[in-house]
Amino acid sequence: MEKDTEYTKVIFKKWPKKEGGDVIAFFPEVPEDSFDQCASYQHIGQHSGATISLIGDLRRATPEEYQPLFKELEGIGYRLKVCKRLTLAMYRNRHAELVRIRQKVLEASRK
Repeated sequence: MEKDTEYTKVIFKKWPKKEGGDVIAFFPEVPEDSFDQCASYQHIGQHSGATISLIGDLRRATPEEYQPLFKELEGIGYRLKVCKRLTLAMYRNRHAELVRIRQKVLEASRK
């Protein structure tokens, strides 16, 4: 993958030990199929959609905990801006992007 030119905002969280204890990267401004999902990435499973509410449900990962995943993401081309919490602006940006994508698909289907 080619290196991104723009920064991608990322929030690193950690699953509870009873659920594996892995670190997950949430991309709060990158939409998935529905308004309540954003893109995410883990070592196992890699890219997938995740319910946005998980960001508030999981514990924040420490820099030591997320460093391996950070390096993995940089290695596949991401330029990352680590954020500590989900903001209203991120929420709005994700929604606006999903609307833009859906509108583009709708216009293409009319041609």
